[in-house]
Amino acid sequence: MGDEKSLFAGLDLCRTEAQLTWFDERKMEPESLRVSGEAAAAAGEYLIPMVLAVKPGNKEWLFGQEAVRADDKAVKIDRLIERILTGEGFEQEGMSFSPEFLLERYLRKVLSILKGKFPNQTITRLTVTTEDSQPVLISAVYRVLQMLGIGRDRALVQSHSQSFMHYTLNQPKDIWMNDVGLFELDRKGLMYYQLSINRRTVPMTAMITKEDLSATFGYDLIEDRLPPEQLDYIFDNLARSVLHKKIVSTLYITGKGFEGTWADETLKALCVGRRVFKGQNLYAKGACYAARELWKKSGPDYILLDEEMLPASVKVRLYTDARMTDYVLVQAGTPWYEASNQICVILDDTKEFEFIISNPMKKESVHQVMTLDGFYERGNKLTKLSLSIHFLDRITAVITVRDIGFGEFAPSRHRIWEQQLLI
Repeated sequence: MGDEKSLFAGLDLCRTEAQLTWFDERKMEPESLRVSGEAAAAAGEYLIPMVLAVKPGNKEWLFGQEAVRADDKAVKIDRLIERILTGEGFEQEGMSFSPEFLLERYLRKVLSILKGKFPNQTITRLTVTTEDSQPVLISAVYRVLQMLGIGRDRALVQSHSQSFMHYTLNQPKDIWMNDVGLFELDRKGLMYYQLSINRRTVPMTAMITKEDLSATFGYDLIEDRLPPEQLDYIFDNLARSVLHKKIVSTLYITGKGFEGTWADETLKALCVGRRVFKGQNLYAKGACYAARELWKKSGPDYILLDEEMLPASVKVRLYTDARMTDYVLVQAGTPWYEASNQICVILDDTKEFEFIISNPMKKESVHQVMTLDGFYERGNKLTKLSLSIHFLDRITAVITVRDIGFGEFAPSRHRIWEQQLLI
């Protein structure tokens, strides 16, 4: 790598397997990390089954294909992501493990592959991307990474759709000159995502929409081993219907369900007038791009928006450095479950806070006022308050103001004010 001190990595965690990538500074693009050992050929070069095994005798932990291939004496543990989501631990033969402990064992083993390739380097930034973006999973992954010595200053957890956007926007511009589509077929069924770039906003916005096609094309069709021509016929009709009258210049095809050649005829037809790419490493590479961009702040000047991200920024009007300033509390494009902030302010002849909600898709901002009703009068500039913001969902913010006193001059009266803002 060009910069021996920087190691940027992306890790895709799906329900059944994981995939690890690292950023090659010479090629200026992510590379998928091959799974070493004889078992790699059986599992695919890059996919690491999300399975653990422990040998009761010596407590040795195995992972991935080693765990899958372990003999009957080893205790095998799967469904690691599902265990986090449900809170289900593992108990057998006197052994008891929490879901986070199991995920920590697995990630420690997976990241050891990266350590083996770069023994003299430390991960500068790691982005983990997940197909499930529930807050309980996101929080658990952050805690597990902290156990491994990778704190939030070096870690980012994001959804597959965010990784799709990061991957696409790091491709040549002719790839995303028009809209970009993504067909994904996995155990959830067939999904279609469409990425649109709005170049009229400042900064530009990248928005993603989703269509769930699983009611017509579920993963059970793959498991039931329908004839290839029948699978291809169903997919061809769905693809034509979804893309009808849409200007899509590029299509990505991903997911375990697209393995094999059954969809080749439809993919050839879809190539007419557009580019089509098929592969299984899009999310892992998108995560790696995000790791490098966010650390080096070298990414394109876009706000990425999807169904998990804040559609607007929230600012509060403050007087600082001898002038009025609109201080940004949270930025548009931040996942709502990670959007929070807290500041301290001193009141100066006012009992109100003015908030400005700026949506990059709209030309005008919305102003909302929060009044501190029942506020106890003190001398001017003798009231110090804590102002914090968090979100209940992607459009509902909660503003909390607390009286924290002003030292010996004005003890706190422990008053709290709250108000919701719709953005």
